[in-house]
Amino acid sequence: MGRLKHAVALLSLSLLGQGPLAAEPPAMGAQETAPYATQQTAQQASVILEIKPAELSIASLLADESLRRSDASLHRLDAAHNRLFLALQRRLQRLDEMFVASDREAEPVPVSPFRIGIDAGVIQRGSRLDDLHSADFDISLRLPNLERRFDVFITTDALSESNLESARDTLRAGLRFDQIELVDFEMGVKLDAPPVGFVAIRTGRSLPFDRWRIEPFAKLFVDTDDGFGAAGSVVIDRWQQRQLFRSQSSLRWLERRGETSWSQTLLYAQVSSVISADRNLSRVRNRDLGAATGVRLQSGGEIWGRSDFHELGLFWKRPLRNDWLYFSVEPLVRFEAERNWRADPGIKLGIDALFWDIAR
Repeated sequence: MGRLKHAVALLSLSLLGQGPLAAEPPAMGAQETAPYATQQTAQQASVILEIKPAELSIASLLADESLRRSDASLHRLDAAHNRLFLALQRRLQRLDEMFVASDREAEPVPVSPFRIGIDAGVIQRGSRLDDLHSADFDISLRLPNLERRFDVFITTDALSESNLESARDTLRAGLRFDQIELVDFEMGVKLDAPPVGFVAIRTGRSLPFDRWRIEPFAKLFVDTDDGFGAAGSVVIDRWQQRQLFRSQSSLRWLERRGETSWSQTLLYAQVSSVISADRNLSRVRNRDLGAATGVRLQSGGEIWGRSDFHELGLFWKRPLRNDWLYFSVEPLVRFEAERNWRADPGIKLGIDALFWDIAR
């Protein structure tokens, strides 16, 4: 297994040497700002479609006459999506306008996009079937009359924002300050029993060059339950027309354990559409891929320098309704050290719902 780990490292280095450095998927053209375009549009075009959140104010969205005229002709799923999306936006607008001072005019309240993802599956370890599941929820509240110097967020992402921890069933809610360029300060609480407070400092940026994109990320954090910790990741993308080659490396250190966990993922995919990365973990967990088919190889361990598992998966992801509801399936095989590197087959199914705009 040491040879496999060495081969992964060599393949990662070879990707770095293939050419100059990149940024975004190639040539997205005029379609990149079209929210919830149809699957047919993405397949027929010679460019990669990018799905982005709406940039409208809530008032402009609610005043859209075409929404009322087309609601009766929508599919039931699209209509349900719109009702949930608009109901939340109305409540957020009313909440934000409560903080408008009597001596000034209210600022327009932009749409607050949110995302819900559910993954479920099984893996066969000998005669035993073990379930695989995770829940993913994230919303960044845009409340200009309330938040002058900070952002409000609610998420299931782990505090480390690392793929070494799966999305949790418990929510984290907090405030994010970005008064210093490239540096964010966070404070908040994990909605657990009992609640757990946390503070964190994070930094990260995207470095685009030609067909390459490099995204380093680092975070220092402390909470009242697990104590002090640090995490970092580097995502390296190389695009060749619709082909994506990705290398993703992660580290996480926790003071109480005194150990450094690691993970390395290599991915190749044929991509027809991408979902605008709404947070660091979108690319780390490959949730920025829309319509895509590919292969994923991941290795990792709880202690630096030691491999605990290798996992190989073949994934397929497509939109079910326009470009707001996605379905994915991934047959996989996993090799674990504690099982003497036996091949354990499994499968994962996923649903990803974007509440970023109305479905038309």
